[in-house]
Parts: sequence; C-alpha cells; structure tokens
Amino acid sequence: MKTLKSCITTCLCLFSVLIGRADEAKVFELVTDHTTLREGDQLIIASFDGSKAMGGPRSTNLNREAVAITLTDGKLIPPAEVSILTLGSLGKYWTLHDGKGFLWPKSKRYNQLTTTTNRRDGKLSITILPNGQAQIDFLPKTKTNNRYIGYNSSAGLFSSYDNYKPIKLYRLHRPPVPIQISSIGYATLFYSTHALIVPIGVTAFTCRMRDSKIQPSHTYLSGETIPAGTAVIVRGTPGHHPFEISAQQGTPDPNNLLRGSDIDAPTIGPAGSRFYKLSLDDMQSPHSLGFYYGSAGGASFVSGAHKAYLVLPGSADAKPYHSIDLNISTHIRPTIQDAAPAAIFNLQGQRVTSPHRGIYIVNGKKVIIP
Repeated sequence: MKTLKSCITTCLCLFSVLIGRADEAKVFELVTDHTTLREGDQLIIASFDGSKAMGGPRSTNLNREAVAITLTDGKLIPPAEVSILTLGSLGKYWTLHDGKGFLWPKSKRYNQLTTTTNRRDGKLSITILPNGQAQIDFLPKTKTNNRYIGYNSSAGLFSSYDNYKPIKLYRLHRPPVPIQISSIGYATLFYSTHALIVPIGVTAFTCRMRDSKIQPSHTYLSGETIPAGTAVIVRGTPGHHPFEISAQQGTPDPNNLLRGSDIDAPTIGPAGSRFYKLSLDDMQSPHSLGFYYGSAGGASFVSGAHKAYLVLPGSADAKPYHSIDLNISTHIRPTIQDAAPAAIFNLQGQRVTSPHRGIYIVNGKKVIIP
C-alpha cells in the first residue's frame, strides 16, 4: 500500500512539474515588420524554411550550431538548445546579445560568427523584406566587404557571409497586460517596460493641475498607445480589460503629475512633495472618487505595483483631498446637460431627483456629474 501511495505521489509531483514547464513555454512569432522591433525584444534567428534555428557556438567558437525546430501554426516553441538573443539599441542601429556577448563577425575575409564584449563591434541593421525574409547586416558596410547573418544548409550552421542567405526572425510573444477596472469604472495603470494599446471601450488620461484643480491633461482613446513609463487613470466598464503590448512609442505628456512603479514601492518626488492615491472616501461613496493622502500629511506611502499615484509640489494647495475636474473639453468628458430629460439613478439603482457631484446612471450609461 505504501508503495502504491509513493508511486501516486511521485506521479502527481511529476505531473505538476510538467504542467509548470508547459505554463512557462515561450512562444515566438514571425517578425513581419522591422519598424515594430524594440530594445529588449527576445529574438530567434531561423532558416528561411523554418526547419533550423541558431543555437550556441560550435566547439571552434567561430560559427553557430543549427538546431532542428518545428513550427506550429507559424509559431515557434524553441528547444533548450536554441539561442535566444536580446535586441539592444545602438543609436539607430542594433545589437544582438546571446547572454555571453554580442554577435560579431570576427573576420572580414572568412565566414565566422562569434561574440564580443564590445557592443560597437556587434553593431548591425535589421530589415524585414516584403516576403518575410530578415536581412541582418553587420556595420560598417564597405564596397568590398559586407557581412550578413545567414544559414548555410550544406554545412548545417549559422555564420556571417559576404552574400545574403535568407533567414527569418522570430520574436517572443508578449501576452496582453490584464487590467481590472473597478465597479465605479476607474483604475490606475503604470508600466515602465511596455507601451500599451488602449482596448475598445476604454479611455486613459494623464493629469495636470490648472487653477488649483486636478484635470485630465492628455487623453488616450481606444486603439491609441500609452507610452512606456506613463502613469494614467483608466476609465471604462467595470471588469477585466486586456491591454496589448504596442510596437509604437505613443505620445508622452510632459505635464503629467501621475507617477508609478513596476513593484510595490514608496512614492517618490521632489523635496516637499505631497502624495495622493486614487480612492473613494472612508464611506466608500461612489460620488467621492478623487485623490486622497496615502499617508498622514501627504507623506510618502507604498504604492502598489503598476499603479499610479499623484505627486503635487509643496507650493500646491495643501489639502488631504483633490477631486478630478472632468468638466472640461476632453474626449473623456461625460455630461448630462445636453441629454434629453431622463431618469437618473445612483449606482445602487435608486432614483435620484437632485444629484450632487458623482457617478450616476442616465439612459443606461454611467455619467459623471461634476
């Protein structure tokens, strides 16, 4: 009996390990547009027919192994032997790092591909041609010497060549960032590493202070890109909303007073700053949404990972609460002044005849009465 229990336990443990490995599988997708490449992208170089991918250095360390791969629906889940390269920026050019060094054509006369610790020696350009071929050229190029990364099917290796040998480039798929919008229709968001696409039915905005009021500064509509490192307030229907990773840079807002962090961390700002978090009042009244001190006197507090907080200078009006003035000309401005007469309900479903500032249901839609 003990042997049977031990066997079952072992099988369950093994099954858990296999499930964990499956969850961690990295999926790479074909790069079809070189303008979408971004610093930090994880890349794999493959033969044009999709049968081989670049592996580690050969024993001579002068060329790279070719590892057999299989594409499923055009996607690549690489074996462990495949070399995953990190794309680095070098001005308007690129580098490719394999974890030990930058890919580098050691010789100008011979077909060699090794690595160097000097990133400038590994400077290259990447172009995706209309047929999907990737052309990776080492720089500088001269009239008598051009070096391309290519796959030699006869020799079964990847190297640098003075004539172009077709290859393809695959990039690690980055799943969308899930954002949960609260029951009152708002959330905050910050990612330093990703530019994000605003999904359908959602808007996002930065904040500024004007005439002692906190107002939306720049609005990002559905389909537009929130730049990496830009903290925003997100508005939409309550529930889960996936924000896709954007290949575009987006438009930054130099007037944005919102900040954030990728980890749980104390809020930071210039000396004398006061710090606020987006919240409801102590009674959790739906009409009380605004910025409140996160700590006594506006002192620094620990803000959650990927959340935004408000930083006000010491010269600003010192008060524990700031409402958000949405009664300005902006795409996110919801009003009821121009609507036909309609019944107004609070978020509890109760009819309201004299609404005060807050969020209400009018004609089946949430609106803000400033």
